[in-house]
Amino acid sequence: MKALASKAAARAPLCLFLAALMLAVFAAGMYVRSYKMFPSALLRDAGKTGSLLIEHYFSDRPDESLRFVDIAPNRAEGHRFEFIGAAGFAGPILATGRVGAFADHCPGFAGCLAVEYGARGELLHAWPYRPEEFDKEAVVRFRYETLPWFSFEDKVGMAVVRATSLYPNGDLLAVFEFRNAFPYGGGVARIDRAGRPVWYREDFSHHAPDLTPDGVAFVPSMRIRDRATRPGARPLRISNSCGAPWMEDFIHVIDGNGKLLREVSVLEALLDSPWAPVLMDHGCDPTHLNYVYEIREDAGGAAGIAPGDLVISLRSLNAFGILERESYRVKKLVRGRFFGQHAVTHFEGSRFLMFDNWGRDAEH
Repeated sequence: MKALASKAAARAPLCLFLAALMLAVFAAGMYVRSYKMFPSALLRDAGKTGSLLIEHYFSDRPDESLRFVDIAPNRAEGHRFEFIGAAGFAGPILATGRVGAFADHCPGFAGCLAVEYGARGELLHAWPYRPEEFDKEAVVRFRYETLPWFSFEDKVGMAVVRATSLYPNGDLLAVFEFRNAFPYGGGVARIDRAGRPVWYREDFSHHAPDLTPDGVAFVPSMRIRDRATRPGARPLRISNSCGAPWMEDFIHVIDGNGKLLREVSVLEALLDSPWAPVLMDHGCDPTHLNYVYEIREDAGGAAGIAPGDLVISLRSLNAFGILERESYRVKKLVRGRFFGQHAVTHFEGSRFLMFDNWGRDAEH
């Protein structure tokens, strides 16, 4: 017993030193995190990249929640549409694809990026997916937090096209979603009818774009902001409860050649409007812009709405807004029984269509 006590006493200074060292490292880590000193940003990015590595490892495994219909690709066409009480669609429809989608239309490729169907469900055109060609056609590349050797195909993972629109000549405008990179906005591309990218902007673009008849695209995008960062030259003027970096939404106005014509901060537009208080304590994703749509000529007569104005859907605020086309100031902000809405589109006059994620009817 005396020998054991003697050994313990001899090791006590070392144990105390190690305990003190661990305590000091913990305290230093808390200090660095609280005051965002070096290397807090480096450690934060390393953590995100590590989580992406784990996600990528499991992304190739089948999702047990998915159920697949056992129909051979050569018989898929006859099972794709069933018209009930209708002669067909009002006009052609554009269906978005993903890795392996529409294999019957794009044999020999990694599925179709998109497929256009006619009024009776007949195939009009299919755009094959050529993931190996996007990196070489990139005209803009933002910095993503991802594994350094990841190509476009690796970053996209299983999901491919978020939304699509058609240029007058039949080229496709496609927005991608990244699964193996942060942020998730995978950029926007113009793709010819053979499926080859004409240009690709890896610029945090996300959700659904709107393509005007003259070939100008309005595309949701974002910037990643630190807590201490102020968008623009003025103070933020709102509290931010988000301890991690947060996302500021922008509207990118892009011409047919992939050139950025203008970048509009949705947050700044709201801060400069009478509706700025809705942003108080905004968290990590203050607006979550999920759709931009240019109002067409059928807006005549509606109060406060004019052709050329932009409709923006803001999921985090459970609201949609109207932006004046030239100044991009907020003319209206509309809230109601809808909640977490997507795809707010002008219908006619003062009426709008939307996908209401979580809204309730008048009885509730």
